[in-house]
Amino acid sequence: MSIPSSELPPGVYAAAIPPDEEERMAALHEMELLDSPDEEVFDGIVEMTKKVFGVPMVAFSIIDSKRQFNRACVGIPLKEFGRELSWCAHAILQPEELFIIPDALQNPLFNEHPFVKEPFNIRFYAGCPVLINEKPIGMLCILDTKPRNVTEKDKEELREYGQSVINAVEMRKAFKEAMASMDDDEEEEYDD
Repeated sequence: MSIPSSELPPGVYAAAIPPDEEERMAALHEMELLDSPDEEVFDGIVEMTKKVFGVPMVAFSIIDSKRQFNRACVGIPLKEFGRELSWCAHAILQPEELFIIPDALQNPLFNEHPFVKEPFNIRFYAGCPVLINEKPIGMLCILDTKPRNVTEKDKEELREYGQSVINAVEMRKAFKEAMASMDDDEEEEYDD
């Protein structure tokens, strides 16, 4: 399933581009997360987040220059779609805060959005920024088909799961670098 992204429906507003977009994109590309195969660590965090919050949809989404790529998701039929339709693209504009929409039908920024309509019927969104080098490369977000209120405990837990995503991204990068270094060392041994 895909949603055409060439033009926005009336009443739908694309997010502004962050002023540090170039640095944000550099941080994103440094992590090598785009268009890579699914990984159990991200899938596991998303599944656990779904169980803890009792929501039907969860995603670890990445905001690229032109799209939202759902690196790991459950309950969401779209792996990617245009950035101009992304709620997470709005969320990365406030990278130090959770982005919460208790009821999208009551929010003038989202009440006409196609994701609020059939077949998605999204009413609730809460997202925690995934910060790499202090830049928001994406969000860990929870979504529901009914409005929800968020407690302080919910906020704390969402931040904890968001930090789990950040830790997994950073460990993944460190592991890749260690493997590349080992390969370089082996090549040097054979050259001697």
